Amino acid sequence: MIAAKGYRGGLLALLLMSGMFPSTAQDTNRFEQAYPQVQHISLQTLDQNNASVQFDSAALHLFVFLSPECPLSQNYTLVLNNLEKKFGKELKSYGIIPGRAYSIQEVRQFAGDYKLEIPVWIDLKKELSNYLQATVTPEVVLLNKKGELIYRGAIDDWVEKLGQKKVKARVHYLEDAIKAYLDNKSVRVKSTKPVGCLINEF
Repeated sequence: MIAAKGYRGGLLALLLMSGMFPSTAQDTNRFEQAYPQVQHISLQTLDQNNASVQFDSAALHLFVFLSPECPLSQNYTLVLNNLEKKFGKELKSYGIIPGRAYSIQEVRQFAGDYKLEIPVWIDLKKELSNYLQATVTPEVVLLNKKGELIYRGAIDDWVEKLGQKKVKARVHYLEDAIKAYLDNKSVRVKSTKPVGCLINEF
């Protein structure tokens, strides 16, 4: 484990970002049309094997950036499992742990404790995280099988800003984008600003 738990815990309060503003306009700093190199980036499985994404018959591929110690990453595991149950045949989901801050044992425990039903892979060099321009956890990037960007940002609007949550989410950005794409409809909100724990430099 690269970073001590005490160090991470002491900084946890500083790792939250606020602000989540849905937009249909392209964010020229972070929003790209396609990510064709995703399949060439090597990741590590929880069995410590190398793995890479394969754009096959699945219509959509979902990358969810997670951190074992981030409370929002923990809170959203149920939502992710529900999405897997609803769309598992047409959607391939990947839980991505950026960097080397957590040992393989810690990541396995996180996946087991929260009964994640999607594969969890470690992005040791943060190549995928940087390529997809992920900044916080949880943050999602939804691509089609051509690598074209369908949606990126927050899972829903449950967290409005730092320390402020609704009783329950009212707008389900990610699920709405998945449904619209699979129904051959226009995705109305293509990008939102996620709220969560900053991806660290390890």
